[in-house]
Amino acid sequence: MGRSRYVVAVVVLVLAAAVLIVFKLGPGSTPRGQPPLVRLADITRFDADFNAACDQVRALVLLSPM
Repeated sequence: MGRSRYVVAVVVLVLAAAVLIVFKLGPGSTPRGQPPLVRLADITRFDADFNAACDQVRALVLLSPM
């Protein structure tokens, strides 16, 4: 029974690594009509984009891995 648990654990880890790689390296896509995804490396760009939409409802969601 110990060997089968080891095999299952290895398979789960390999699948988890594959999913992580696909999500990390895969291209991001957005629905038609929505601006493309961007990485927020520069806070001034975010600030300008956020303030440019002052006549619309805006939402800010912060996600953290921990």
